[in-house]
Amino acid sequence: CRLLHAEPGTGLLHRHRWVPGGTTGRVRVEGDHLLLGGPPDRPVLGGFAATPSASSSDLDLGPIAIDVTGVAQVVNRATGSVLAVDVDDGRILRRTRLGGLVAGADTVIDVAVDGPRVLALLGPTPTIVAWAGGAEPERIDAPWDRPGIEAPAPAVALDVGSRGRLVVLGTTGTGRPALWVSGRRRPLVLDLAGPPTDVAVDADGDVVVAGRPGHPMLRLGGPGGVLSVAGTLDGSGYAGNGIAASPDGRIVHWSADGPWIAFPVSQERVPAGTCVTFRLDGERPGVRWGRLFLDACLPEGSSVRVRTVTSDGDLDDLDESVGWVAPPGTDAEEVHPQDTPPQLPLRLRAELDRLRWTALARRGDRELPWSGPPRADELVTYEAGVLARPGRYLWVELELRGARRRSPRIEAIRVERPGHGLLDLLPRAWSRDETAASFAHRYLAPAEGVLHDLLARVEARHLLVDPRTTPRDALPWLASLVGLTLDERIPDERRRAIVAEAVWLFARRGTVPGLARLLELALGGPVLVIERFRLRGLGTVAVGEAADPASWAVVGAGFRVGGAVADPSDHDETGPSLPPDAFELSAHRFAVVVPGCLDDDATALLRDLLEVHRPAHTVVDVCTAAHGTRVGVGDHLGLTTLVGIGSAFEPLVVGRPFGVGSLVGEPGSGTRPGAARVGDERLGWGR
Repeated sequence: CRLLHAEPGTGLLHRHRWVPGGTTGRVRVEGDHLLLGGPPDRPVLGGFAATPSASSSDLDLGPIAIDVTGVAQVVNRATGSVLAVDVDDGRILRRTRLGGLVAGADTVIDVAVDGPRVLALLGPTPTIVAWAGGAEPERIDAPWDRPGIEAPAPAVALDVGSRGRLVVLGTTGTGRPALWVSGRRRPLVLDLAGPPTDVAVDADGDVVVAGRPGHPMLRLGGPGGVLSVAGTLDGSGYAGNGIAASPDGRIVHWSADGPWIAFPVSQERVPAGTCVTFRLDGERPGVRWGRLFLDACLPEGSSVRVRTVTSDGDLDDLDESVGWVAPPGTDAEEVHPQDTPPQLPLRLRAELDRLRWTALARRGDRELPWSGPPRADELVTYEAGVLARPGRYLWVELELRGARRRSPRIEAIRVERPGHGLLDLLPRAWSRDETAASFAHRYLAPAEGVLHDLLARVEARHLLVDPRTTPRDALPWLASLVGLTLDERIPDERRRAIVAEAVWLFARRGTVPGLARLLELALGGPVLVIERFRLRGLGTVAVGEAADPASWAVVGAGFRVGGAVADPSDHDETGPSLPPDAFELSAHRFAVVVPGCLDDDATALLRDLLEVHRPAHTVVDVCTAAHGTRVGVGDHLGLTTLVGIGSAFEPLVVGRPFGVGSLVGEPGSGTRPGAARVGDERLGWGR
């Protein structure tokens, strides 16, 4: 938490203690300064005085980096070296001379650290060298050391991002600011105010680039390390001599009043923008395209307009003029025709710009038959006619206009191919002239669209009676045709399966297979239905504690084997009392075993289904793995016993507190389970 600032042209190194917090741009710092090579700035103890490491005239301090040991690596421009400085007392621990190390690179431009390594950017021929400790510096691969990549001219600053990715700021041969990043095939050109001055990587891995003093700084970031402009930082007080990342991840720059924090500034919102689709293929020349449908969310105040252009040109004629280059400030590489679907040819761009925009009309529903989705997401279908002349290939351009803080959102575009064929039913005189044919086609389109939608619904009515394809809103109606009422708590895919098997389920209603299948469909997993009479036993001996009249024979205290028996101590004048008969214990009783854990909603659903679909004279028990498998009282091999780890058991993880009731080992003499401790962990009895 030290803030260091070198005063250019001197050996003065300002040393401050970073004070986190604060909501203003001004940084609260407390500290003093060190004079490298000058007299000590503290009293001399024991009659010994510190010997100056160098004369002040030999020092021209520049960029600074702090390595993993807390030693400051300071560039000394006067001698073309990097000084390792003890931050506490200002002693120069080591000098690493870099001038003349590489031909054409005798100036140290910037310094950065990557773990134990120190990296330096040399110039005027851009070169990067690295070393660790007292080792000799060695040249390393720079982002431009690959064929076809131009080097910075000149390089300005260096920093290291996540996973050792080098980020070098400089200018291209044409004088445009750019970033050279390890792994990129070409530099990332920036839309920056003025010449670039410094670059820093913050704690989030975002790259911040500073330009002309007093102007905003660019923040570049994105998922997966892909860089694109993510915002700007306020640089109104920036003096132009460097930026750095603070311990809490913010960007700090030096101003006339000392260090300041560069806060994010409000984003400028573009009120409108356009985009062009890829080429749509009508598969034959002279296609007269029909209606255009757009699924979109248009907040209040926003709008979308369209215009279209067609072409009958050959594929070779169209592809030769296709090309696209990413705009400045994005990490997208140049796209070549062979790497992307065909886009708008450049020769059609001027023709499209001369066309007028077409407004969209809102539809009450989608044009796709029986496909009404829920409108909770505010998506609405809009319709417009394709006004372009007949042609095989179609491009659609959209103009999107936003409303203050909300933007339009497009989900899908659909275009009819070909359009309606009413012109073929009219005399040829109506369509012999192309202008007249285009007008007649557009004039008849609204009426034909209504007829087309009705006919499509009629032809696709079989979709309504198929549980797999019927719309969600029509599913209760389809279920009512077979007298079935669907529970809204069951997911759609399971409700569709229940409707599909409704006839089979009703034919077996009240039976074990029918009830088991219904519950499996509703819960989405296997269910076991066991009738109580299958578990009746014949045992007549009790060992251990007395057995409950409704239980079976008991071995020990909890595991029961066999059927109900008499209690030896319970007898009257006629002899020992007999257990209840088998009819009273087993008749009309069954259990539902679910090999899994159910939440409260699923348990309530299960009990409601049993209340409606079980035989009215029966009594049912519900058993789940959350409370242990229990049919009546005991487990039964082949019926209710599952081999494996139950859901109630928790694994023992080193470094994490034990679960409630966990026990490690067997308690020895003098150890009381529940009270012994190993470090901060408690040992207790198992469940």
